[in-house]
Amino acid sequence: MNRRVESEREKKFLLDSMIRFQPALGMSTVECSQALTELLIEMPVAWFIVKEQLKEEFADLWVEKYRKWEHGSGNAKDHNKLGMAYAWWALHKVEGLSDIELSDSPDFFGSMPLILGKHKSSAKSNVRGDIGKCTPTAIFNGLMVLDIHDVWISVIDWETQIFLQFGYSPSRYRHLRLSTGISKFTDYPEAIRKNFFCEVCDEWSIAEDSRKALIEWFQSSDSNK
Repeated sequence: MNRRVESEREKKFLLDSMIRFQPALGMSTVECSQALTELLIEMPVAWFIVKEQLKEEFADLWVEKYRKWEHGSGNAKDHNKLGMAYAWWALHKVEGLSDIELSDSPDFFGSMPLILGKHKSSAKSNVRGDIGKCTPTAIFNGLMVLDIHDVWISVIDWETQIFLQFGYSPSRYRHLRLSTGISKFTDYPEAIRKNFFCEVCDEWSIAEDSRKALIEWFQSSDSNK
């Protein structure tokens, strides 16, 4: 069963189930929470809950066909089994991911067909995701490479997945908003266009008044530096 999440309150509750909040990347726990609330809830992101009972035998099938996912230590055995079971299910049991690779921080990456009527059937979304609760660093690593229409998936447990599809480019927005690796912007309208406009769809994901407000905010922030 898939269900779209509309309530901001429910999104915040789910965010707490996705992320093990702690100091990271020079930010305090509170600052990490505030940054991710902005990037994942306040920005245009579609949230879905996917309810699907994964089976332990899927992990065995993954090992037989590919290889065992050796990841972490301590209580990682169940974590690894869940990751392999999800990877098998996503690749072989549903029309989901076109490819998937189990890795670390975040736990997996891959791609999936982009199902949007105005796109060509060959278009794909990049996917990043994690098994269980991830660290702020893991999700920030994922956001650094995700663009408009790309996807983050948190596999919370054996029957619950949280699926986020972005209506903006989190990789570009983090550079702009947090000044990561870029010292100064001068063409704010163009920066906003790259963040929130899909060339293939020929559509904006935010309204004109929202775009103007963002440009004014960036300009005022820059002038106060």
